[in-house]
Amino acid sequence: STRDETTVDATAPAPGNGGTLTTANVGGTSVDVNWTVATDAVTSGSALEYRVYYSPANDIDTYANAQSNGTEATTWTADVATATVSGLTNSTPYWFNVFVRDEAGNVADYTTVSATTLDETAPTPGNSGIIALSNESGSSVDLNWTAATDDASAQADLEYRVFYSTSDNIGDVASAQANGTVATTWTPNDISATVGGLSDATTYWFNVLVRDEAGTPNLAAYATNVTTTLDVTDPVPGNGGTLATANLSGTSVDVNWTVGTDNGSAVADLEYRVFYSTSNDIDTVANAETNGTPANAWTANIATLNVSGLTDATQYWLNVVIRDEAGNKAAFTTVSVTTPDGT
Repeated sequence: STRDETTVDATAPAPGNGGTLTTANVGGTSVDVNWTVATDAVTSGSALEYRVYYSPANDIDTYANAQSNGTEATTWTADVATATVSGLTNSTPYWFNVFVRDEAGNVADYTTVSATTLDETAPTPGNSGIIALSNESGSSVDLNWTAATDDASAQADLEYRVFYSTSDNIGDVASAQANGTVATTWTPNDISATVGGLSDATTYWFNVLVRDEAGTPNLAAYATNVTTTLDVTDPVPGNGGTLATANLSGTSVDVNWTVGTDNGSAVADLEYRVFYSTSNDIDTVANAETNGTPANAWTANIATLNVSGLTDATQYWLNVVIRDEAGNKAAFTTVSVTTPDGT
């Protein structure tokens, strides 16, 4: 009789290029793993199957360890030499391995390779991104904010930069960089800044950007806050401060002027007060308020006043002080008259 004997394939495939793996296109949540195809004594190259595993620890060097410790990234797939492993976590080291199987079920291990995913997560601004504004002056504002946090960079290594604008157009990272004026350099571990060089009586929006240590830094914006700088500029008397008089009598005179202008207050909101004195000592705001007699209460939007209660045959000096809504004042130029002798 004749006996039919079939040789059993018990030899595992030979991983290509000594089992070396490479990685490419490392991102925040995915990595490409590449290898050289294996060979086998019995199974053709196109019939060999490959399976990829990954782990956050170096514990998948063998197929048994990969099955126990690793996460399967692919099913058994024939005739491939690359795989994209996805679903990974930002800023995390991973180990990858590939296993090859022939048609008899023999499995061989490649050599593990490691890669760290990129940090693609922006920092999180502290306290919901709230920026506090204080100490507003005519040319500066203080900003304070709560430090941000990040998934990869230490809090002390996060950097901040302040932007401002006279329009509400710096609410996000791109807008701040495109439209804002840079107030500070990138500064690590910073939670406050004084922005100077501002114009008085002007509304400004402020924002803070925070960036981490990633190779291409991830940026996040805080929430814009707005304030108006103080008005510290005096009004400007109209017509160069020239005053005119009319209807002079022994006890009264009309004082006329051109209304002033201001950088912060509307013309209609500017207030005027007339002072008079029997001496030429009311040429400035301080002198008028110290030495002069007020002829009226502060009155908005006027350009003439009748000054009464004067003494006949007496020389008087008259002046007008203008005040804006912020309390800044300026004096016109004194004018002199002599009341006629009424006796």
